[in-house]
Amino acid sequence: MPTSLFNDVFGNDAFGFLSLTEAVNNMPYVESRLGQLGLFNGLVEGTDTDMVVIDETEGQLQIMTTLPRGADPQKALKDKKAKSRAIKIPHLSFEDTIQASSLLGKCAPGKNQLETVAQKVNDRFQWMLNQVVAPTLEVHRLNALRGILLDADGVTVIHDYFTFFGVAQQTKNFQFSLATVNVREQCHQAIRLIEDYLDGVSYTGVRALCGRTFFDNLIKHPSVRDTYLNWTAAAELRGDMRKREFEFGGIVFEEYRGMRNLPNGLGVVPDAEAIIFPEGVSGMYRTYYAPADFLETVNELGQPLYAKVAPDWKYNRWVDTLIESNPLHINVRPRAVLKATQS
Repeated sequence: MPTSLFNDVFGNDAFGFLSLTEAVNNMPYVESRLGQLGLFNGLVEGTDTDMVVIDETEGQLQIMTTLPRGADPQKALKDKKAKSRAIKIPHLSFEDTIQASSLLGKCAPGKNQLETVAQKVNDRFQWMLNQVVAPTLEVHRLNALRGILLDADGVTVIHDYFTFFGVAQQTKNFQFSLATVNVREQCHQAIRLIEDYLDGVSYTGVRALCGRTFFDNLIKHPSVRDTYLNWTAAAELRGDMRKREFEFGGIVFEEYRGMRNLPNGLGVVPDAEAIIFPEGVSGMYRTYYAPADFLETVNELGQPLYAKVAPDWKYNRWVDTLIESNPLHINVRPRAVLKATQS
């Protein structure tokens, strides 16, 4: 490609940092399950630093006392023992290179070299969104939901939210091996554990993301089987067989498919377990975005994604494409999420 044409492509405003970042943030991509549920979309904020402060008293209920008209208003209670905790926002950055050799013979009919290169760059960012960003965010959401945010190796702990908030995880065992056990009653017990911890804070429903074995043993249990068969038969009549889920005992159970090829079970719910959690709790599941690691974004509010290109201005042999995100997915009430086991 002639140098002048190379300059025409990457000197264009469309490939400038601001334009490219805006374009990438507007690109459609396929959300994984937790992204589809929108669980961490209830409170989304950009910050101007790589730290965020969580106030321990946020979300606590306080009942107002009746007062005579003209009286001073009731004051908010301030717990002197309550803590404000600062937590660091993770930094994610991914780079890929488009080599000139990968474009040989790839000029589409009716398109010139400039248009071909521009399309290749856009296609590469779309690939990054679907094959890198989306699964990474799903893993972060899944592990934030169950209370321990893990890095890509499935071992390194980024944040342990139980330790951070000074609480212990709650566990509920389901006795599927006993044919006489009332599973509906065990569901009610699980819901009560959640409600007791929420202590009156409203929620819209309870969902369980299940590992394979847990889900199979649930739907095979004598006290559940008929309900499941009736539910799936009705779903089939509605033409809605997209996912294995059904409601039982006040909980929507679904088999979480996840990503089984990631190391150390990073992208799945363990086969013999489930995660049971409340939905619709105001401010419980949060996402914070820090600014990018660029001079242009210092002290700016963070955005979900950033993008840059770095061409080989010397020889025009390659173009580096960079996508960055600085997200913190956090469950500020980790004790309200149950680890369900089976026996």
